[in-house]
Amino acid sequence: MKKLTVAYVIVFIALLLLPSLTMPLFSDDGSTENRTLAQFPSLIKSEGGLNENYTDELDDYISDHIGFRRMLASANSIIQSSLFGRSSEEKIIVGKDGWLFYAETKNDYLNAPTLSRRNINNIVHTLELWRDKAEADGATFTVAIIPNKNTVYPDKMPFYYIPQKDDGNLELLTGALKESGITYADVKSAIETDEDTLYQRTDSHWDYRGALTGYRSIMEKANFPYKVFDGLTFTARDDWSGDLAVMLYADSAAPDTQYYPDTDFGYDIVSHEKAPDAITLRTRNPNGEGNLVMYRDSFCNTMHVYFADSFKEAVFSRAYPFETGLVERYDADVCILEIVERNIPNLAAKAPVMEAVKTELSVSAKRMEPGSVEIFTEVKNGNVHVYGTVDEKYLGTSNRIYLLAEVDGKTQAYEAFPIFEQELLETAELGDNGFSAYFPKDLWESFSSVRVAVYNGEEYRIGE
Repeated sequence: MKKLTVAYVIVFIALLLLPSLTMPLFSDDGSTENRTLAQFPSLIKSEGGLNENYTDELDDYISDHIGFRRMLASANSIIQSSLFGRSSEEKIIVGKDGWLFYAETKNDYLNAPTLSRRNINNIVHTLELWRDKAEADGATFTVAIIPNKNTVYPDKMPFYYIPQKDDGNLELLTGALKESGITYADVKSAIETDEDTLYQRTDSHWDYRGALTGYRSIMEKANFPYKVFDGLTFTARDDWSGDLAVMLYADSAAPDTQYYPDTDFGYDIVSHEKAPDAITLRTRNPNGEGNLVMYRDSFCNTMHVYFADSFKEAVFSRAYPFETGLVERYDADVCILEIVERNIPNLAAKAPVMEAVKTELSVSAKRMEPGSVEIFTEVKNGNVHVYGTVDEKYLGTSNRIYLLAEVDGKTQAYEAFPIFEQELLETAELGDNGFSAYFPKDLWESFSSVRVAVYNGEEYRIGE
């Protein structure tokens, strides 16, 4: 009996020590967690003296690198999601029937708008200025907003998420786009009317069938001939690595079903970058027609194959802020802005890179109070980026902001994007009282002074 007790104690202690003893063999780099794991701490600071935080940093290192960590974390995620319908990862919502959703789409699903009415109008006017530039460069301009997964499949969300009856960002923006006259592709309706389930269960995106539906709905509005892919069939294979499943279950993630198109596409990738999620992807198809520039996000990883096969030359750009000069550079016939619903706030947080539009402005204007305007500059890629804020009391729900430049004793007006440069302004919250404009450096240096003018729908105001 005594020997059995001793053996039990030895086995128990060994099990406790096993994770620590196997750290060098089974540690990982945290690639599935979208973060950098803690590094082994130094007892001595680089500038000299003892590291007072050594024990805390050592604890973090052990927590991140302990043996079987990923296996234990995966097991915990599986148990919580399977038995309790809960997620062990704060970025993911576990829905019904094993469906997974991005937690950052929660407000969109609940119809809790994160953008003000002014921000919505600011986005629309920014897109109007961009459209005018694209059309002046010879291209049609179409906006396509891809709905979140839980927007089109709300029945798969947990029952305790109850949407409000108010309009969310998607409804507010699409309504404003339709009123503005900007060509808008209603991808949401196209997805909802399809009989198939077009989004993947454990991925945040649609499959190739959904991408085809999205492609068709966009090209129907783009006012340009396109390949329909009529009668295209698909082969289902359980080999897709769902991005949400990998985040939640790591190595234990089961592959999701992907529906691969049964066709040999005729395009070639001619850019240096070849991956579907490349920052810049260029394709060429000698049997295609016209040139395309598409500003896109990750939903185009599967959709780009249809556009690439339809156009003679296509450029797919993930660069942010958007480089509007690509339309002229690649002689585009069609310009498309594609963005997923959850990223709509990005349209209000960073202005497109486009030279400020010169305009005629000859009006009487009242002065703003001192300190009502903040103005900053940065030099970027040969341009001077001018941005700042205006006191909200001088703004209406829909407003226009101008920069008044003094050149050789004369005043020249340029219209700025009504965009709040959140990253540059270093604010936690996205405001709606910003402006942003780009000028060639030599033009900017010719200005002797610059003032800000605002039209709020009723009157003009000028601030220094």
